[in-house]
Amino acid sequence: YKTPPGYLIANRDQMKETILKFVEQNEFTLEHFCTSCIIRKPLRSKHCSDCDRCVAKFDHHCPWVDNCIGQDNMKYFVGFVTFTPLCLLFYMYGSIRYYNETCYQADLIDHPGMSSFRWIIEFALCNSWVFFFTMIALLNVIWIGALGISHIYQVIFFKKIKYLKNFNSF
Repeated sequence: YKTPPGYLIANRDQMKETILKFVEQNEFTLEHFCTSCIIRKPLRSKHCSDCDRCVAKFDHHCPWVDNCIGQDNMKYFVGFVTFTPLCLLFYMYGSIRYYNETCYQADLIDHPGMSSFRWIIEFALCNSWVFFFTMIALLNVIWIGALGISHIYQVIFFKKIKYLKNFNSF
């Protein structure tokens, strides 16, 4: 199930009325009108070439969820990119626990000359699949975490701007 991003929909009569209004007022520009959907585009809306529909407050078309991210599903996407790294961190915690309980060799690890590189090699040799997926999880924690942090920052920043604009209007 895909959460709709806030598609802009118009019936045939609304399309006809929009075209007539634009032509009569001599305001027909492509930045305010979608030629594919034949509708007036509100601010921050865009036509998605993947979905072939106009989306209100379009952010991007996400290949992970195979859906546009827009006005109606942005909060779910922010939750997705916030909680995915947390789930991966739980996996990494479990893999380290697995290593400590299954493969830990006190005589090798507690050796005074043991480097962290040697610890990584021991972990990889113990169970290469667990090590491989742990490294993939680490890579994804880094970049998805950065994506989540940037989205959370943007949401907070734009909420603050919206609040200040509303406050200054009194």
